[in-house]
Amino acid sequence: MGIHKTSAWLIAFLMVVAVPCMSKDSPHATLSLIRILSDPFRFDGKIVETVGFLSLEFEGSAIYLSKEDYENHITWNAIFLRLDEPKINEYRFAEHKYVKIRGMYAAGFQSPSYSGSLRNTTLLRVISDPKKPAGLE
Repeated sequence: MGIHKTSAWLIAFLMVVAVPCMSKDSPHATLSLIRILSDPFRFDGKIVETVGFLSLEFEGSAIYLSKEDYENHITWNAIFLRLDEPKINEYRFAEHKYVKIRGMYAAGFQSPSYSGSLRNTTLLRVISDPKKPAGLE
C-alpha cells in the first residue's frame, strides 16, 4: 500500500508541475484564430502561432479566419500582418492558402476594421490549398 501512496503523490506532483508547462498559451502552441479574436488583450504583446487564410496585399496583408471572410472582406475576422516588401515577396508562395503563422500579436492595432496585428513573423507554413484541400486527398 505504501508504494501506491508514493506513486499517487508522485503523479499528483508531476501534474501540478508539468501541466502549467504545457499551457496552450505557450509561444509554440498553435492557438485557434477564434481564441485570439475573442480575447485579444490576453495575447497582446505575446508570440502567438495560429492558422488562417493568407492574403498578401499592399497595405492590406492579413490572416483571415476563412477564405470566405477574405472574399467578403470581413476584416474583423482577420489579423493585419505588418510585413515589409521583402517579407511579402518571401511569403508569395503561400498566398491564398491556409497557413500556420507565428509572430508578435498586438491587440491595440490602430485600425477600425482588423482585430489586431501580427509583426516579426518567424514561421509561415502552408497547411492546405483551397484548390486541393488537404482533407480530401
